[in-house]
Amino acid sequence: MPKVKIIGPELAIKTSGCDQEAVSLRSYCEARFPVGEPTSQQKSVTGENYTEFFQIGEYLTPASAREHAQEHFDRYCAGRKGKLYWRIAPEIGMNPRKVRYGYYMRLLISDKPVIGVSHV
Repeated sequence: MPKVKIIGPELAIKTSGCDQEAVSLRSYCEARFPVGEPTSQQKSVTGENYTEFFQIGEYLTPASAREHAQEHFDRYCAGRKGKLYWRIAPEIGMNPRKVRYGYYMRLLISDKPVIGVSHV
């Protein structure tokens, strides 16, 4: 039975295929940068705001949503260095109204020092 979850601003159905592609997307991102401590706060442990990536209900398959999310991530991280901080790790889901897939993640790549720790 598919799981129903809020993905970004939308209600989405998450299937096993969605979950597999989300794991692949997270691995892709984390292979590019060391991973810092995540938080559930508006600001990261460096004091900076996270960046939100999403495109909901646009893609025909979970794999195509992952591919586009990787392209979005690559554009964002071009020229950046430091650590990758997650607020929300990658999610892939299907918009049940459109029967199309999308992605959502909230992250930061920063080389600024940690100024405080806000636990998840």
